[in-house]
Amino acid sequence: MGHRGIFKITENNYTTGYYTHWGAGTVFSGFYRLKNAYDIQVNQFPEKSISEIFGHLSYEGEYLESEDVTDLIFEQLSEDETKTEDLDFETHSMLEMRVIYNLDSNHASIEFNRFYHPRMGSFGIPINEAIHNVDLTLAITKENGIEDFIEASKIFEKGSGIYELLLESSRVKEIAREDVEDYQSKENEELEVEAE
Repeated sequence: MGHRGIFKITENNYTTGYYTHWGAGTVFSGFYRLKNAYDIQVNQFPEKSISEIFGHLSYEGEYLESEDVTDLIFEQLSEDETKTEDLDFETHSMLEMRVIYNLDSNHASIEFNRFYHPRMGSFGIPINEAIHNVDLTLAITKENGIEDFIEASKIFEKGSGIYELLLESSRVKEIAREDVEDYQSKENEELEVEAE
């Protein structure tokens, strides 16, 4: 089944789309991969853009020249493919999440698919704060000998405030659903009265 998602990176006013079959399991995984790209740029390829590096990340967090999508976490999409994936995200449940990294404005938007995760909402966070919290999470996991990625994700979500954002977005969605149900219930009652 996988953890499917669409990632979009805006850098220097240009947006590149990526599909991932396994990289959208947690909010942490996306930011962790973005940190991999920043680290690779600083330490190996300062001439390459983050978008280019992101599209060549291996599952081990290394830059691969390979175009074989089975070696890479993300598959770069054409503009038309990105539009199609966006439409798919809006209309059915193939993708779990859509993540938009706007490097130009230092803002990340995380959206959970309403068909796949009906009680989850969406939220935004500054990219530099998220990357800082990835660093803190990695230091904590190393210090405590934690090697489980899901455990690291939980530490990241709680330590960075994302857990609260997730709760808030899901609660907002829950309230909206309750409002719709209340409205539909009242509407049905009114229709029943008119029918009598």
